[in-house]
Amino acid sequence: MAFVHTSKRIEWLPAAVRRFLRRRLGEAGGVLLLAAVALVLVALVGASPDDPSVNHATAAPAGNPLGTGGAILADQIYQYFGWAGFVFCLPPALWGWRLLCHAPISGLRWRALAWLAAPIFAAGLAAFAPASWGGLLPAGNGGALGGLLAGSIANALRGLVEPSLLLDIAAVALAGLATLLLLAWAMGLPLLPVTVSRGA
Repeated sequence: MAFVHTSKRIEWLPAAVRRFLRRRLGEAGGVLLLAAVALVLVALVGASPDDPSVNHATAAPAGNPLGTGGAILADQIYQYFGWAGFVFCLPPALWGWRLLCHAPISGLRWRALAWLAAPIFAAGLAAFAPASWGGLLPAGNGGALGGLLAGSIANALRGLVEPSLLLDIAAVALAGLATLLLLAWAMGLPLLPVTVSRGA
């Protein structure tokens, strides 16, 4: 509602000025989104199991490039999502780029929901990987949520798919497909390469 009222307040401005302001606001939003994504990536890449965090109290200074705040952020993302935490960065990065290029982002509410769901399924996919990086990923490659989702998928397929090797393959395929579909939806990518004409 606030946006509607603001739009009404600037209706007296010439159309060219309104277009200029909207484009500059869109560009500013794009820059902010890309900057936020960059900060999260720096925190994740610079994470160390020796850094202070919610689960690790230490008097040593944080080695994370973003300090204690970055160390805590990275720790929480790795704890719950594992390597899938990087998936969080993909849709906002594309949204920021589209805003900078003045490209519209339609259906943002549903795309945001898909953005939040995609890392969960990606975490479930990562949880099937056999090894993790020691102290950096104490909850496994998919974090706590990934392990929970992987177990739920495996239990749902158990009895339908045998033997256990095929069960793992089916679970990985299901988690991977869900991840790709949700990411494509969140990023506004076409789910099908075929264009259907309106007259068909």
